[in-house]
Amino acid sequence: VALVDGDVYGDGVNVAARLQQLADAGGVIVSGTAFDHLQGKLDWSLDFAGEQQVKNISRPVRMYRLRLDGKRPRWTLRMAMPSWVGTAAAIVLFALLGGGGTWWFFHSAALGAKPSVAVLPFNNFGGDDATGRLADGLTEDIITDLAQFPELDVVARNSTQAYKGKALDVRQVANALDVGYVLEGSIQRQGGRLRITAQLIDAKTGNHLWSERWDRPAEDVFAIQTEIAEQVTNRLGNGVGLIQGAGRAAAKRKRPD
Repeated sequence: VALVDGDVYGDGVNVAARLQQLADAGGVIVSGTAFDHLQGKLDWSLDFAGEQQVKNISRPVRMYRLRLDGKRPRWTLRMAMPSWVGTAAAIVLFALLGGGGTWWFFHSAALGAKPSVAVLPFNNFGGDDATGRLADGLTEDIITDLAQFPELDVVARNSTQAYKGKALDVRQVANALDVGYVLEGSIQRQGGRLRITAQLIDAKTGNHLWSERWDRPAEDVFAIQTEIAEQVTNRLGNGVGLIQGAGRAAAKRKRPD
């Protein structure tokens, strides 16, 4: 795990992001590695929750669920320091020893409301039915994958479908859907090639936070759909993704000196 400019990266974070998708609303799941480090260091209980096969990890990962039973942790020297210090210590301990797996859970709760995003229907600039089906499928896959991250609020597809094929003012759309971020994209076919673009926009400022372009042969559209949906989701979602990062930056700007 690496800490770069206030953000956490590494395999431990990726594993934790996958496991956190399996947690109940408001819950926390950590890996077996995190559990091994945390034993005896927290007053909260971690209950074994089975094993889970995680993508790009050869062996199943042990899972442990944090039991939040309402009991206050018995921190050493608790009487000599403010209560918030103990809470902060727990957050830091989970971040450093837990591979980043629970860092964004507590951090997001401290910041308040979850970031919200709308994925608009990808534009079909190719005009043909096959490209249109790919655009629809890619939009649906990204919505479905992003919705698995409990730290994000994702607008349902039936709410964004009304904007398909229309010239849009992103800020007006964001206001109508009550979201902070909008993802839009397009697909263009030229001969046997496909060009796919995606952009994440901050609805408040109208600025582009991220954009990407993919050029792919058009032979296997299902593989293209899966690949790009996964790349977009991994880039934007989870606790160290662009949406959460933008939310943290905005929160820092709002803090009083």
